[in-house]
Amino acid sequence: MELLLKRGVALNDTKYSPLTTAALFGEREIAKQLLDAGADPNVVVDKAGHSLNAALFAGQPGIAAMLIERGA
Repeated sequence: MELLLKRGVALNDTKYSPLTTAALFGEREIAKQLLDAGADPNVVVDKAGHSLNAALFAGQPGIAAMLIERGA
């Protein structure tokens, strides 16, 4: 994750969101790192909605709570 962040991964792309993907796959620590690096929890991804939707759909209440705490 650190390498991607150092290389400037697009955190808030509306075609692909690393945060939404992390939420969907239950990767809580990665989601936290992305949020700490400036990922917007309210970015709407074309086909997936936003990260909170992904977390709820995937049954990830811990990630959903973290996203809500961060403004989702």
